[in-house]
Amino acid sequence: MSEASRDSNWCRKELALAVTGELGREGVKVLPVRVDGAAMPGSLLDVYYLAVSADNVSEVAEQVAVAIPKHQEEQRERSAKRREAARPTAPRTPAGRATPPFAGADEEPIRIVGIVEEGIGRPRNDGTRGSALYRIPLRLSRRPSSVWARHFVETWNHPPRWTTMHRPGIASVSGDTVVLNGTTMEELERYHIETLRHVLDKVNQDVAEHEAQERARAEREKQRRREHDENVRDVASRLKFD
Repeated sequence: MSEASRDSNWCRKELALAVTGELGREGVKVLPVRVDGAAMPGSLLDVYYLAVSADNVSEVAEQVAVAIPKHQEEQRERSAKRREAARPTAPRTPAGRATPPFAGADEEPIRIVGIVEEGIGRPRNDGTRGSALYRIPLRLSRRPSSVWARHFVETWNHPPRWTTMHRPGIASVSGDTVVLNGTTMEELERYHIETLRHVLDKVNQDVAEHEAQERARAEREKQRRREHDENVRDVASRLKFD
């Protein structure tokens, strides 16, 4: 971030992608660098950044070079834990024997498998309204469909059950991540996690019913086309033109 970059349309686009999480994918670390004391945009006030000037370029470069291997190792460990948590387990019979595994991961309800720690924001704490709040990204067990993502946001805004601390309008879905932008870890633990469970249950059920209806509709349409084609062939075989 420099005075020049603030006037660049391309830099503003990059910043928007970083803030909305499009760059915050697995294995990617977004690190703002503040050049010569440039004013930071509001969207980055709660994000850790490095300050660089002509006097300390080598020092900052060394900090980044040292941090990269550590970040990569932490990312590998998180990825391994997420894969383990997302792996479906076979239910067991009363006798303790494992039943056949699930038909497929895509048929399993979507779950929240953990917090994306590197994406958690920081509160501004400047005395203004909401300055103690920050964003918390939550990793999903798989990337949902656009229907699921849209329904999740709608259901979060109007959940089947909620607490007096519920915050409509703070939820969004980006890739395989749910973001609560405007809360705290304490609120998540005490209030939001229970609401999230109810929201996930309803969204998974509603989307499963919607997909079942779509499959049934597609099958009916396929049957109609098949009957039409058979009728065309039957009539065509009987027609004589001489």
